Amino acid sequence: MLINIPQPDFDIGIIGGGPAGSSLAAYLAKAGISCVLFERETFPRPHVGESLVPAANRVLQELGLLEQMEAAKFPRKYGSAWTSVTSKKIYSHDFEGLPLDCRGDIRFDEREMQGDRNYTYHVDRAKFDHLLLQHARKLGATVYEGVRVNRVDFPKDDFPRIVISSEEQEVVKSVR
Repeated sequence: MLINIPQPDFDIGIIGGGPAGSSLAAYLAKAGISCVLFERETFPRPHVGESLVPAANRVLQELGLLEQMEAAKFPRKYGSAWTSVTSKKIYSHDFEGLPLDCRGDIRFDEREMQGDRNYTYHVDRAKFDHLLLQHARKLGATVYEGVRVNRVDFPKDDFPRIVISSEEQEVVKSVR
């Protein structure tokens, strides 16, 4: 069932509550922009962990999450290594012109980094994603979990509508 909504419910609609969606919602909420985030799953959800790159620290710092990252006790990652299964050699190189059978190591503190940390984190994605989503909610983003976005309608002469469903009930949210 579609309902005609005279005014939009939110300025921005975000589909997906993974790291990108949650970070965007947090940035927008911090800026005072009304946003809504729709996530199909209910967090925490099972997800394979991964290593963050040092550039993620700037985002975590801007969002006010570095202290929570420390409190979550994610393992610290001080560098990276790229290896080849065919070679046991260790190279110190800028990666230009390396042969395919090589290994390259980078310590993060060997490169210019923003902030006060010379490391980043290896995260349990279920825990990390949940932390980001809850942080966006805390900053003021409206978050719906366990809802599926069925479609986005762009009617002429009216606001876009995000059509979602949850447990066989369809609902319409309007965005600018």
